[in-house]
Amino acid sequence: FFFHKSDNNNNRKNHDGYSISTMTTTMIPGAHALVLLNTASSSRQIPNIFSWGNPEKKRRTELKSELLTLISRSSPAGQGGAFDNEDDRIRFEEIFYNELPELNPTSPHSARCSELFSGEWECRWTDEKELNFLVRSGLLGQPWKRTYQRIDVDNQRLENFILFGNATEISNSESNLCVLSTLVPDESIGSRFNIQFYEASISWRGYTLPIPPIGSGWGELLYLDDEMRLQRDIRGDCIVATKV
Repeated sequence: FFFHKSDNNNNRKNHDGYSISTMTTTMIPGAHALVLLNTASSSRQIPNIFSWGNPEKKRRTELKSELLTLISRSSPAGQGGAFDNEDDRIRFEEIFYNELPELNPTSPHSARCSELFSGEWECRWTDEKELNFLVRSGLLGQPWKRTYQRIDVDNQRLENFILFGNATEISNSESNLCVLSTLVPDESIGSRFNIQFYEASISWRGYTLPIPPIGSGWGELLYLDDEMRLQRDIRGDCIVATKV
């Protein structure tokens, strides 16, 4: 009931070509306008109009790459979000909290961008204690393999998965922890979404045990595009995720 029919007269575009409507929760990437320039000489070098015409996009690409490099070099999965190198930690926080959010192409309505927000997201880094504990400990003898989410904004659904199993095991021998919740964009804060957990289970080698889901809360998107998501939740836990 938060999703309304869009009025074409209310649509506008930001400087990156993302279409934003004041009456809809969907944001659709649009094409950048290209201007063809005549050159006086055929030997004159033609500039790269994609980066030259959009320096912010180029800078975002550089920052996203740097962020992932810092993670892989100094804060591997299961380390609790801590960094081996203090300079790497400081630089990571500068990018996470300041530099990329300032260049967020979907601000200030990131949580309402159903086309970009929906999909499968791989967790690349988090400081959430419970998740890092499971990454380190595994599940009943099976090591951690991956952590990911499936999001469907239009159907208000969030699925969280932690997958366990050896690399040589076939898929039906894998185990997982699955937590399901609703996901509803906040009415008043465009970067925020509200969640309510309603189902959870542990599956281990073909056996499934339901467990009671606990709680509700909200998440806030500091940055969202078609490749990366930076998020902070009600407890202050943060996540870096990339789209699969």
